[in-house]
Amino acid sequence: MPRDGRPRQLSVKKIQNVVDYIGKKLTPKKLRFYLNEKYGVLFLITYARKLLCKLVMSAKTVKYIHIRRPHTEEIYRWQYNAKRRISLLLEKGFVILSYNEVIFIDDPALGKKYWSNVGEPIITTYKKSHNKVVAYDSITHDGRHFFRMYNKFNKDIALNYLKKLKNRFGKIAIVMDRAPQHKTMIVTEWLDENKSCVSVMASTLHTRNS
Repeated sequence: MPRDGRPRQLSVKKIQNVVDYIGKKLTPKKLRFYLNEKYGVLFLITYARKLLCKLVMSAKTVKYIHIRRPHTEEIYRWQYNAKRRISLLLEKGFVILSYNEVIFIDDPALGKKYWSNVGEPIITTYKKSHNKVVAYDSITHDGRHFFRMYNKFNKDIALNYLKKLKNRFGKIAIVMDRAPQHKTMIVTEWLDENKSCVSVMASTLHTRNS
């Protein structure tokens, strides 16, 4: 019986061809598998790593980028225009507001672990009510807050909160997201009627795929 020895060498070109075939999701395990499939050579995982190092490659954590992320140049241009617009609005006496909502739902924290004696389970009761509270909060460019609590997040309450902002601060420029409640007819009509003293700025850039 022939004894196991060092596996036969493969040319760099052959290894590179397999690497190119695998593509982006390349791992030593995949390289080992496909080299064995194509050339009948089964390397150890450690040797597969060495082969990748010889090809001037290294392990990296995947960086996830949203499919609708705009180009860097678009981001810089949007930031520049936003700064200019904010400066002009401040000169006209507007208060710049960053506005957002947070929804708190009355549900148990399932899966959360607590400590107890060995063999003693922790049991508690709860109502599956799904009651929720919506916190509406805005902060101005000079650090002032305007906070309100509601039990819903819909077009009527969104409009009610916007009216309260206008009554509290006068001329306002609101930075807010594109939630459906903000784009309803009742809200957009009110914004059009008050555009002399209410300006809206999107909190995110329109992307090339949106």
